[in-house]
Order: sequence, then structure tokens, then C-alpha cells
Amino acid sequence: MALHVLVRRGIPFGVLVVVALVLGALVAGVMIGVNLPFGSKPLTVARGTAYFSSAVGKGTFQTEDEGVSALIMPEVGWVDRSGRGEFFSVPSCLRGRGEPAVAQASVEAGYTSLRLPQGRSMRVVAWIRCL
Repeated sequence: MALHVLVRRGIPFGVLVVVALVLGALVAGVMIGVNLPFGSKPLTVARGTAYFSSAVGKGTFQTEDEGVSALIMPEVGWVDRSGRGEFFSVPSCLRGRGEPAVAQASVEAGYTSLRLPQGRSMRVVAWIRCL
């Protein structure tokens, strides 16, 4: 219906403006909420090789097939070869024997891409399973 028809039917113009503003805010809120970089992220799961330096406290994960590289922070969720899981520590298969040793192991990892404030993105590992 046209606006002049609604006003003629006795609906005050101010009410129509408020309804339009509320509907506009609702649509804008849904669009913003859907596109925000918060909440759970889908993980890509792949097998590959993990390299971890205890001296630096970080490592990298390289996939077998696609050559994708992702950052391994020192405290990730992981499952060892026996199936025991742990969070917030270095995976047992990536604990170096010497300083500044770089440990290397075959793993399965779940990683995701994070959008940084500058607009760039980087891949980070969320969990590791030692193979």
C-alpha cells in the first residue's frame, strides 16, 4: 500500500515512521550479525607435518596435499597417539628433546583462517592429533 493510503486510513504518519525505522534496524542488525567475525569458525581438517620449536614457542603445520601452512601456537588442544586428549600444552609428539630443538611429527590438524584487524588473514591451528 502507498503511504498516503495508510495515512488516510487513520494510521498516524509518526507511527509509520517508527515502524519503518524498527524494521530497518532489524534488517541491519541481522546483516551485521551474520557478517561479524565472531563465533565459531569452521575448521579444515587435514593430515600433514607439524614443526615446533620450544625455544621460539611456536610452530607451523604443512598439509600433505595442498601445501597449506598454518601457525601452531604453544597451547592448542591435542590428542596423543594413545587417544588421550589435553588442552593448553604442547602436544607430546612435538616436545623437543633438546634446546633449541625443532620437533617434527606426522599429525592431523584442524585449522581455520582468522581475519586480522588490518584486513589480512592468517591460518592458525585449533587442534592437533598425533599420528
